[in-house]
Amino acid sequence: MLADVTAPTDTTPAKSPLFAPGALKRTATRVAIVVAYFVAGMPAGTFRASADNFGLPIRSNFNAIESVLLTDLPNRWLQADWLQFLVLQHIAAIIYVSWFALPLLATLPLFSKAGGQPWRLMGFVVLVYYAGMPFFALYPLQPPWIHDPEGIRRIFQELHPEIAGKDANPFASMPSLHVALPAAVSLWYGWRAPWGKVMLGYACLIWLTVVYSGDHYVIDGVAGFALAATVYSIVRVTRLPLLQSKPTDEGAVVDPPLELPRAA
Repeated sequence: MLADVTAPTDTTPAKSPLFAPGALKRTATRVAIVVAYFVAGMPAGTFRASADNFGLPIRSNFNAIESVLLTDLPNRWLQADWLQFLVLQHIAAIIYVSWFALPLLATLPLFSKAGGQPWRLMGFVVLVYYAGMPFFALYPLQPPWIHDPEGIRRIFQELHPEIAGKDANPFASMPSLHVALPAAVSLWYGWRAPWGKVMLGYACLIWLTVVYSGDHYVIDGVAGFALAATVYSIVRVTRLPLLQSKPTDEGAVVDPPLELPRAA
């Protein structure tokens, strides 16, 4: 009787090909989203640069309510001497400049899903971005570092003196788009979702950073959250196709339709 001979099984995992099916398409989609995002934001950037030239006075002499809402005490507390070591300033600067590219990075988890989810997210973020533009024209506001140059420092400008005078409109500070865009991404994913929690934490971190840097009041960040939440609510109510689509699960059990009584 011959012994059974079992052929050796190759347990080496198969290597994926260098150009896997769909890799080129995914790469092209990523590039297209980056290009579309920056192109779509150009008109808003042009408007922002000239929004303080629409004739409305720049808010510099605050009334009683503004003095309470636009208090610079948090800026002063965060700029206390014991928080002014160089490493923290550089970390704050990196966080500060990352706000515009963050929505692009936030689309990466979506490329494993079918459909146009990355485009939906980008469309929603661009809508929030444009929604902030009218406020820059209607309420041009001196940021803390201009309003009180002797008491509030502009940390980012101290680290990089070459940017001094490069901002065409430093009075476009209410609401803070630094806060509004990551807040919008968090809302889009949902605050209970893992990536939504990450983006919400980042929105709070950048809110703290822009107050520390002297570029925004605390209320500017509150207005940024309010802007993102308002646009999100409007998109949901009007059913604009910018939020996540939720297809029905393939394994869901669907009740059969009721049979109508037949005519006698």
